[in-house]
Amino acid sequence: MDFIPQIHQSIVRQKLVAKSCRLVVAVSGGMDSMALLYALYSLKHELGVELIVAHYDHKLRRSSGLDRRFVQEISCFLGLRCVVGINLTKPPKTGSIEEYARKKRYAFLIKTARDSKADFVALAHHEDDLAETVLLRVLRGTGLRGLRSMAPKSLMEGVTLIRPFLDISRQDIERFVKGRKIPFVMDSTNFDTSFDRNKLRLKVIPFIEKEFFRSCQSALAGLARSSIVDYSFLESEAEKAFLRVASERKKSVSINLKDFFSLHQAIQRMVLRRAFEKVRGNLRALGLKNMAEVEDFLAQPSSTGRLELPQGLVVIKKGRGVVVRVNKSFKLQA
Repeated sequence: MDFIPQIHQSIVRQKLVAKSCRLVVAVSGGMDSMALLYALYSLKHELGVELIVAHYDHKLRRSSGLDRRFVQEISCFLGLRCVVGINLTKPPKTGSIEEYARKKRYAFLIKTARDSKADFVALAHHEDDLAETVLLRVLRGTGLRGLRSMAPKSLMEGVTLIRPFLDISRQDIERFVKGRKIPFVMDSTNFDTSFDRNKLRLKVIPFIEKEFFRSCQSALAGLARSSIVDYSFLESEAEKAFLRVASERKKSVSINLKDFFSLHQAIQRMVLRRAFEKVRGNLRALGLKNMAEVEDFLAQPSSTGRLELPQGLVVIKKGRGVVVRVNKSFKLQA
């Protein structure tokens, strides 16, 4: 099937957008995002959507201004409004620059969608990105939740993110861009192997495909897709269980331990994760090691106790129950 009809079919089949909606398209100026922009532009009448281009300049390299102007010019040529964000802060001296840049970009996209009263944000992640993310998470340590990697449709801070290219390989995108002679810019940082994702894409995955398994990327992407289906079932069961065993207050969640321990261990973990999400807003601070600490703490015979976790999270045992909350002296951070 040709590229554009394939994208159209994928969007319709997965119900990624609604008629008469406003759609923010994240465009860096690179090949993937330009393919996404031109594909959605070709389909905007069939889909019945209004497009807004959003570009974020991380200011991590000197040529970033050229990319910004390129995206603005393309948007003007297509007759589309372009919203630009420019990073005015310096990256932290410690920690991952990749994670720092990702957070800044998503914050900009979420704000752009809200300010524009847009229904959706479209991202150019494709099948290769899906595979790379799965492998990266496996190497760092993850569970079934993490294996889902990226979903075609997800919610972030009340804004719906869509990824129409997740069934499309980078090779397919390259053919489309070359065939249509779509202009794009090259980001030199994509070849910097000091970044973990680049190292996987340029060195690790090619090595695995050459020495072990030629279909490595499609297999990893398949693992992500099956994990999405499996996890969605567990989520629905965990939601029912949470309503049975837990009660929410303004800034805490209380769990009845007797009812909690009657649940399957997989559902127990998801109930705990849900409790942490309720009081903290996200789970970025908690890893598998932290969850194991909580499970060991709850399994102890003592009826009272207190467990301190990252980002100010506290688990307190009180007789037959447990309370999850944020330490009152801890200042929540984004």
